[in-house]
Amino acid sequence: QYHQWTTARAIPRAVSDKLVSGLHAHLTDTQCFYLRKPGAGSAGDSRRPEALAAEIQLLSAHPILGQPDFFELQFRIKNTGEANWISQSDANGKVNLGCQLLRSDGSVEVVDFQRFALSDQPVLPGAVVHLAVRLHIQAQGLNIYLFDLVAEQTAWFAQMGRCKPVVWRMGHT
Repeated sequence: QYHQWTTARAIPRAVSDKLVSGLHAHLTDTQCFYLRKPGAGSAGDSRRPEALAAEIQLLSAHPILGQPDFFELQFRIKNTGEANWISQSDANGKVNLGCQLLRSDGSVEVVDFQRFALSDQPVLPGAVVHLAVRLHIQAQGLNIYLFDLVAEQTAWFAQMGRCKPVVWRMGHT
């Protein structure tokens, strides 16, 4: 049977139903657990939300000459947590500076407005990163931006209660 449907353009309905059923059972009924060994290095990395903490400071914000839709913002970011921040591109737990677009009432309009890579090297606890970003601003309405760190596929730092995000209103630093 296997050889018959492996060369066919489509899998027979009965076979595909059985495969999907088995896959669904495996994905929904399988348990997975992790063991964490105590001792040195037990804080791990930025895939552990409870180990994430930071301080973010907006140092300056200036329009970019000749580019009316862009501002350059300078940040000072300190890892005040226990975890090493992952820097690998597209890795779960990679820490980026995230920018959210807010409405005038403070609610989030666009949660993933822009992302900015912090470093091409892991950021260790206690380390400070100075980051210059080019923010593409919205041309219409009130422009309010919230900057927070995000460990991708893990957590926004402010959600963990261990980082105060920076709110910037265009034209106000």
